[in-house]
Amino acid sequence: MEPTVETVVEQGTMRIMDIEAGDLEVKWNRYNDVEVDAAREAFKKAQKKGFVFYKAKRDKDGGVSSGEIIHEFDEKAEFIVGRPMVQGG
Repeated sequence: MEPTVETVVEQGTMRIMDIEAGDLEVKWNRYNDVEVDAAREAFKKAQKKGFVFYKAKRDKDGGVSSGEIIHEFDEKAEFIVGRPMVQGG
């Protein structure tokens, strides 16, 4: 079994898919407090509007793997996607 090496991602990206306001892409360097705070505020603002957030990782082909639902901003995340909550009817 080969040893695994975990890569530390310094920059994160969050995509907030908003039908009304348009899509928003927020990038931050996890070592830059101003950028992290701005991304956290964008997360909270969308969350108050009822958005659901998923933390995902990019696969080796550059695509996005399936993610897990998160309820708090994670500055160490590589990729976060926010979308409006789907409502049944």
